[in-house]
Amino acid sequence: MQKHEYAQALNACDQVVALLPAYQHEALKIKGDIFMLTGRFGDAEQFYSQLKDHKSWPWVWLGLAKSMFQQNNFKKAAEILNQLIIEHIAYIEAYDWMAKVQQSLADSHGAQRILERA
Repeated sequence: MQKHEYAQALNACDQVVALLPAYQHEALKIKGDIFMLTGRFGDAEQFYSQLKDHKSWPWVWLGLAKSMFQQNNFKKAAEILNQLIIEHIAYIEAYDWMAKVQQSLADSHGAQRILERA
C-alpha cells in the first residue's frame, strides 16, 4: 500500500484471508479501506454488505455507511449510522460521520446535536 500498488495489496489481503485465518479480521478491514481509498465506492458497498452478519465488527457498518455517503445516498448512510450508534454507543467515529451526513442533508442543527451527544 505504501507503494500505491493497490491491486497487489487487494490480492495480498485475499491470500491472508485464505491462508492465515488468525489475521482474517485485519486483512478484511484493510481490503475495505483500499476500496474506499481508491474511490471504488460501489465495490466497497458490495464488500461491506457481504460482511454485514458480523455484528461485532462495527467497522463493517461504518464502512458501509461511508460508501453510501460517497455515493450520495445520505438517507441510507444515516439509517446505518443510527443503528451503529445504538449498538455501539462508544464508537465515536460513527458520530463524526453522522454529523457529516446531517450536514449533507442541510441539517446543521442535527449535526450539532449528534456531536454534542458524542
